[in-house]
Amino acid sequence: MTINPTWARDNCPCPLCLHPVTRERTVMVIDAGDGPHLPPPTIPRVDVAASAAGQNPTGASVPTIDYADLDSAPGLQRWLRVLLDEGAIIVEGTPNRDGQVLRLAAYVGYARPTNFGVQFDVESKPDPNSSAYTALGLDLHTDLANYANPPDFQFLHALVNDATGGESTLVDGLAVAQELRHINPDAFETLCTWPVPFRFHDADDDVCFSAPIFDYRGGSVHSMRFNNWIRDIDWSAQGVDGNRFYDAYISLWQLLRSPQFLISFRLAAGQAMCFDNRRMLHGRTAFDPQSGPRHLQGCYVDRDMLASRLRVSMRRAVD
Repeated sequence: MTINPTWARDNCPCPLCLHPVTRERTVMVIDAGDGPHLPPPTIPRVDVAASAAGQNPTGASVPTIDYADLDSAPGLQRWLRVLLDEGAIIVEGTPNRDGQVLRLAAYVGYARPTNFGVQFDVESKPDPNSSAYTALGLDLHTDLANYANPPDFQFLHALVNDATGGESTLVDGLAVAQELRHINPDAFETLCTWPVPFRFHDADDDVCFSAPIFDYRGGSVHSMRFNNWIRDIDWSAQGVDGNRFYDAYISLWQLLRSPQFLISFRLAAGQAMCFDNRRMLHGRTAFDPQSGPRHLQGCYVDRDMLASRLRVSMRRAVD
Protein backbone atom coordinates (compact mmCIF):
# COMPACT_ATOMS: atom_id res chain seq x y z
CA MET A 1 0.00 0.00 0.00
CA THR A 2 1.29 3.47 -0.93
CA ILE A 3 1.53 5.86 2.03
CA ASN A 4 1.28 9.55 1.25
CA PRO A 5 4.42 11.18 2.76
CA THR A 6 2.52 14.38 3.59
CA TRP A 7 -0.13 12.32 5.39
CA ALA A 8 2.59 10.50 7.34
CA ARG A 9 4.19 13.80 8.37
CA ASP A 10 0.80 15.30 9.24
CA ASN A 11 -0.06 12.38 11.53
CA CYS A 12 3.28 11.88 13.28
CA PRO A 13 2.54 10.88 16.92
CA CYS A 14 5.82 12.09 18.44
CA PRO A 15 5.73 14.72 21.26
CA LEU A 16 6.86 17.45 18.84
CA CYS A 17 3.86 16.84 16.62
CA LEU A 18 1.20 15.69 19.08
CA HIS A 19 0.91 17.60 22.35
CA PRO A 20 1.86 15.11 25.10
CA VAL A 21 -0.88 16.33 27.47
CA THR A 22 -3.79 17.51 25.30
CA ARG A 23 -3.11 14.89 22.57
CA GLU A 24 -3.89 17.56 19.98
CA ARG A 25 -1.96 18.00 16.75
CA THR A 26 0.74 20.71 16.91
CA VAL A 27 2.46 20.02 13.58
CA MET A 28 1.52 22.51 10.88
CA VAL A 29 1.60 20.67 7.58
CA ILE A 30 1.70 24.01 5.76
CA ASP A 31 5.13 24.57 7.31
CA ALA A 32 6.39 21.02 7.64
CA GLY A 33 5.21 19.48 4.39
CA ASP A 34 6.68 15.98 4.21
CA GLY A 35 10.08 17.14 5.44
CA PRO A 36 11.87 16.85 8.81
CA HIS A 37 10.50 17.96 12.16
CA LEU A 38 10.33 21.69 12.73
CA PRO A 39 9.50 23.74 15.84
CA PRO A 40 5.85 24.90 16.02
CA PRO A 41 5.52 28.16 14.01
CA THR A 42 4.26 31.47 15.27
CA ILE A 43 1.35 33.19 13.54
CA PRO A 44 2.47 35.85 11.02
CA ARG A 45 1.58 39.25 12.40
CA VAL A 46 0.21 42.43 10.95
CA ASP A 47 1.63 45.47 12.72
CA VAL A 48 -0.83 46.18 15.52
CA ALA A 49 -0.42 49.96 15.37
CA ALA A 50 -1.02 49.95 11.62
CA SER A 51 -4.11 47.81 12.04
CA ALA A 52 -5.51 50.15 14.67
CA ALA A 53 -4.97 53.07 12.32
CA GLY A 54 -6.76 51.25 9.50
CA GLN A 55 -3.55 51.10 7.42
CA ASN A 56 -3.10 47.37 6.92
CA PRO A 57 -3.53 46.05 3.36
CA THR A 58 -7.32 45.88 3.53
CA GLY A 59 -7.88 48.76 5.92
CA ALA A 60 -9.73 46.22 8.05
CA SER A 61 -10.57 46.87 11.67
CA VAL A 62 -13.02 45.46 14.17
CA PRO A 63 -16.06 47.65 14.94
CA THR A 64 -16.51 48.70 18.56
CA ILE A 65 -19.38 49.61 20.85
CA ASP A 66 -19.51 50.72 24.47
CA TYR A 67 -20.95 48.30 27.01
CA ALA A 68 -23.25 51.01 28.40
CA ASP A 69 -24.86 51.41 24.96
CA LEU A 70 -26.30 47.90 25.16
CA ASP A 71 -28.90 49.17 27.63
CA SER A 72 -30.50 51.29 24.91
CA ALA A 73 -32.56 49.87 22.04
CA PRO A 74 -30.43 51.57 19.32
CA GLY A 75 -27.20 50.35 20.92
CA LEU A 76 -28.45 46.81 21.41
CA GLN A 77 -29.73 46.67 17.84
CA ARG A 78 -26.45 47.97 16.42
CA TRP A 79 -24.47 45.37 18.40
CA LEU A 80 -26.66 42.54 17.15
CA ARG A 81 -26.77 43.78 13.55
CA VAL A 82 -23.00 44.09 13.33
CA LEU A 83 -22.56 40.60 14.74
CA LEU A 84 -25.06 39.11 12.30
CA ASP A 85 -23.97 41.09 9.24
CA GLU A 86 -20.24 41.74 9.69
CA GLY A 87 -19.27 38.88 11.99
CA ALA A 88 -17.30 40.63 14.76
CA ILE A 89 -17.45 43.55 17.19
CA ILE A 90 -15.56 44.53 20.35
CA VAL A 91 -17.52 45.68 23.39
CA GLU A 92 -15.53 48.38 25.19
CA GLY A 93 -15.82 49.14 28.90
CA THR A 94 -17.06 45.69 29.89
CA PRO A 95 -16.99 45.52 33.72
CA ASN A 96 -14.03 43.47 34.92
CA ARG A 97 -15.90 41.03 37.09
CA ASP A 98 -15.77 37.26 37.19
CA GLY A 99 -18.64 35.84 35.14
CA GLN A 100 -19.29 39.11 33.32
CA VAL A 101 -19.22 37.33 29.96
CA LEU A 102 -22.41 35.50 30.98
CA ARG A 103 -24.02 38.83 31.84
CA LEU A 104 -23.08 39.95 28.33
CA ALA A 105 -24.70 36.82 26.90
CA ALA A 106 -27.84 37.63 28.94
CA TYR A 107 -28.43 40.60 26.62
CA VAL A 108 -29.11 37.95 23.99
CA GLY A 109 -30.71 35.26 26.12
CA TYR A 110 -28.79 32.21 27.27
CA ALA A 111 -25.26 30.93 26.86
CA ARG A 112 -24.91 27.53 25.24
CA PRO A 113 -23.23 24.84 27.37
CA THR A 114 -20.60 22.56 25.84
CA ASN A 115 -18.18 19.98 27.25
CA PHE A 116 -16.12 22.99 28.46
CA GLY A 117 -19.06 24.21 30.55
CA VAL A 118 -21.37 27.22 30.20
CA GLN A 119 -18.42 29.55 30.85
CA PHE A 120 -14.78 28.70 30.21
CA ASP A 121 -11.53 30.31 31.37
CA VAL A 122 -8.82 30.86 28.78
CA GLU A 123 -5.52 30.91 30.65
CA SER A 124 -2.36 28.86 30.88
CA LYS A 125 -3.06 25.80 33.06
CA PRO A 126 -0.67 23.15 34.43
CA ASP A 127 -2.74 20.21 33.15
CA PRO A 128 -4.61 21.45 30.05
CA ASN A 129 -7.11 19.42 28.05
CA SER A 130 -6.97 21.88 25.15
CA SER A 131 -4.25 23.87 23.42
CA ALA A 132 -6.26 27.01 24.25
CA TYR A 133 -5.33 26.47 27.91
CA THR A 134 -1.58 26.65 27.21
CA ALA A 135 0.68 29.59 26.39
CA LEU A 136 1.21 28.33 22.84
CA GLY A 137 0.38 30.45 19.83
CA LEU A 138 -2.90 29.36 18.28
CA ASP A 139 -3.13 29.51 14.51
CA LEU A 140 -6.45 30.57 13.03
CA HIS A 141 -9.34 28.22 13.76
CA THR A 142 -13.01 27.87 14.53
CA ASP A 143 -14.05 26.41 17.87
CA LEU A 144 -15.65 22.99 18.34
CA ALA A 145 -15.36 21.89 14.72
CA ASN A 146 -15.80 18.40 16.17
CA TYR A 147 -19.47 19.12 16.95
CA ALA A 148 -22.22 18.27 14.47
CA ASN A 149 -23.61 21.72 15.30
CA PRO A 150 -20.71 23.99 16.35
CA PRO A 151 -21.56 27.09 18.40
CA ASP A 152 -22.61 30.04 16.26
CA PHE A 153 -21.12 32.95 18.23
CA GLN A 154 -18.36 33.25 20.80
CA PHE A 155 -17.88 35.99 23.39
CA LEU A 156 -14.39 36.41 24.90
CA HIS A 157 -13.94 38.91 27.75
CA ALA A 158 -10.42 39.96 28.79
CA LEU A 159 -10.24 40.26 32.58
CA VAL A 160 -6.50 40.91 32.42
CA ASN A 161 -3.93 40.78 29.62
CA ASP A 162 -0.54 41.86 30.97
CA ALA A 163 1.58 39.04 29.55
CA THR A 164 4.09 39.62 26.80
CA GLY A 165 2.58 38.39 23.53
CA GLY A 166 -0.93 37.03 23.23
CA GLU A 167 -2.14 39.35 20.45
CA SER A 168 -5.49 38.30 18.97
CA THR A 169 -6.06 37.56 15.29
CA LEU A 170 -9.21 37.40 13.18
CA VAL A 171 -9.92 36.48 9.57
CA ASP A 172 -13.22 36.54 7.70
CA GLY A 173 -13.47 32.95 6.51
CA LEU A 174 -16.24 33.67 4.02
CA ALA A 175 -14.09 36.30 2.30
CA VAL A 176 -11.22 33.80 2.14
CA ALA A 177 -13.52 31.13 0.70
CA GLN A 178 -14.66 33.52 -2.00
CA GLU A 179 -11.06 34.35 -2.90
CA LEU A 180 -10.08 30.67 -3.02
CA ARG A 181 -13.04 29.96 -5.29
CA HIS A 182 -11.76 32.65 -7.64
CA ILE A 183 -8.05 31.73 -7.76
CA ASN A 184 -8.18 27.95 -7.26
CA PRO A 185 -11.57 26.43 -8.18
CA ASP A 186 -10.28 22.87 -7.81
CA ALA A 187 -9.13 23.49 -4.23
CA PHE A 188 -12.43 25.19 -3.45
CA GLU A 189 -14.43 22.24 -4.82
CA THR A 190 -12.34 19.79 -2.80
CA LEU A 191 -12.93 21.64 0.47
CA CYS A 192 -16.67 21.78 -0.27
CA THR A 193 -16.90 18.00 -0.72
CA TRP A 194 -14.07 16.24 1.17
CA PRO A 195 -15.34 15.14 4.63
CA VAL A 196 -12.72 16.07 7.24
CA PRO A 197 -12.82 14.25 10.60
CA PHE A 198 -12.55 16.31 13.79
CA ARG A 199 -12.28 14.89 17.29
CA PHE A 200 -11.84 16.12 20.87
CA HIS A 201 -11.23 13.51 23.52
CA ASP A 202 -10.07 13.61 27.11
CA ALA A 203 -10.85 11.64 30.27
CA ASP A 204 -14.50 12.71 30.29
CA ASP A 205 -15.54 13.38 26.69
CA ASP A 206 -15.08 12.03 23.18
CA VAL A 207 -16.86 14.25 20.65
CA CYS A 208 -16.25 13.73 16.95
CA PHE A 209 -17.80 14.67 13.62
CA SER A 210 -16.79 14.66 9.95
CA ALA A 211 -17.80 17.33 7.45
CA PRO A 212 -16.25 19.39 4.63
CA ILE A 213 -14.41 22.55 5.69
CA PHE A 214 -16.81 24.68 3.62
CA ASP A 215 -20.56 24.36 4.12
CA TYR A 216 -21.55 24.99 0.51
CA ARG A 217 -25.27 25.19 -0.25
CA GLY A 218 -27.34 26.96 -2.88
CA GLY A 219 -24.35 28.34 -4.71
CA SER A 220 -22.54 29.92 -1.76
CA VAL A 221 -20.52 29.11 1.36
CA HIS A 222 -22.63 29.57 4.49
CA SER A 223 -20.01 28.69 7.10
CA MET A 224 -16.76 26.84 7.65
CA ARG A 225 -15.08 24.59 10.20
CA PHE A 226 -11.29 24.72 10.47
CA ASN A 227 -9.26 23.55 13.43
CA ASN A 228 -5.87 21.94 12.96
CA TRP A 229 -5.46 20.81 16.59
CA ILE A 230 -8.51 18.60 16.64
CA ARG A 231 -8.41 17.44 13.01
CA ASP A 232 -8.49 13.68 13.42
CA ILE A 233 -6.61 11.07 11.38
CA ASP A 234 -8.11 11.01 7.87
CA TRP A 235 -7.45 7.48 6.65
CA SER A 236 -8.88 8.30 3.21
CA ALA A 237 -5.99 10.76 2.70
CA GLN A 238 -3.21 8.24 3.33
CA GLY A 239 -2.82 7.26 -0.37
CA VAL A 240 -2.06 9.18 -3.53
CA ASP A 241 -5.60 10.60 -3.57
CA GLY A 242 -4.72 12.43 -0.38
CA ASN A 243 -2.65 14.86 -2.46
CA ARG A 244 -5.94 16.37 -3.59
CA PHE A 245 -6.93 17.18 -0.01
CA TYR A 246 -3.53 18.40 1.15
CA ASP A 247 -3.03 20.63 -1.90
CA ALA A 248 -6.41 22.25 -1.25
CA TYR A 249 -5.89 22.47 2.53
CA ILE A 250 -2.51 24.16 2.16
CA SER A 251 -3.89 26.57 -0.48
CA LEU A 252 -6.59 27.62 1.99
CA TRP A 253 -4.12 28.00 4.83
CA GLN A 254 -1.87 30.20 2.71
CA LEU A 255 -4.79 32.57 2.16
CA LEU A 256 -5.71 32.53 5.84
CA ARG A 257 -2.21 33.71 6.73
CA SER A 258 -2.15 36.42 4.08
CA PRO A 259 -1.97 40.02 5.36
CA GLN A 260 -4.74 40.71 2.84
CA PHE A 261 -7.24 39.15 5.25
CA LEU A 262 -5.52 39.14 8.65
CA ILE A 263 -6.60 41.52 11.41
CA SER A 264 -4.29 41.64 14.44
CA PHE A 265 -4.90 43.51 17.69
CA ARG A 266 -4.36 43.28 21.43
CA LEU A 267 -7.45 42.61 23.50
CA ALA A 268 -7.15 44.85 26.55
CA ALA A 269 -8.70 44.31 29.97
CA GLY A 270 -12.34 45.41 29.86
CA GLN A 271 -12.78 44.52 26.20
CA ALA A 272 -15.01 41.68 25.04
CA MET A 273 -14.51 40.26 21.56
CA CYS A 274 -17.79 38.97 20.11
CA PHE A 275 -17.64 37.10 16.81
CA ASP A 276 -19.33 34.61 14.52
CA ASN A 277 -17.58 31.30 15.24
CA ARG A 278 -18.79 29.79 11.97
CA ARG A 279 -17.49 32.65 9.87
CA MET A 280 -14.62 34.40 11.64
CA LEU A 281 -11.51 32.34 12.33
CA HIS A 282 -9.64 33.49 15.42
CA GLY A 283 -6.25 32.86 16.98
CA ARG A 284 -3.50 34.38 19.08
CA THR A 285 0.25 34.70 19.20
CA ALA A 286 2.19 32.82 21.86
CA PHE A 287 2.57 34.55 25.22
CA ASP A 288 4.92 34.33 28.20
CA PRO A 289 2.92 33.39 31.32
CA GLN A 290 5.89 34.42 33.50
CA SER A 291 5.74 38.02 32.24
CA GLY A 292 2.27 38.76 33.63
CA PRO A 293 -1.25 37.36 33.93
CA ARG A 294 -3.49 36.71 30.92
CA HIS A 295 -7.04 35.62 31.75
CA LEU A 296 -9.99 35.60 29.37
CA GLN A 297 -13.47 34.23 30.05
CA GLY A 298 -15.68 33.00 27.27
CA CYS A 299 -19.04 31.53 26.36
CA TYR A 300 -21.06 30.58 23.28
CA VAL A 301 -24.39 31.88 22.03
CA ASP A 302 -26.68 30.47 19.35
CA ARG A 303 -27.65 32.45 16.25
CA ASP A 304 -31.35 31.82 16.82
CA MET A 305 -31.21 33.67 20.14
CA LEU A 306 -29.27 36.57 18.61
CA ALA A 307 -31.70 36.99 15.72
CA SER A 308 -34.68 36.62 18.06
CA ARG A 309 -33.41 39.34 20.40
CA LEU A 310 -32.92 41.72 17.46
CA ARG A 311 -36.45 41.14 16.14
CA VAL A 312 -38.00 41.57 19.60
CA SER A 313 -36.06 44.79 20.22
CA MET A 314 -37.13 46.22 16.86
CA ARG A 315 -40.74 45.21 17.47
CA ARG A 316 -40.80 46.88 20.88
CA ALA A 317 -39.32 50.03 19.41
CA VAL A 318 -42.39 50.54 17.20
CA ASP A 319 -45.06 49.43 19.72
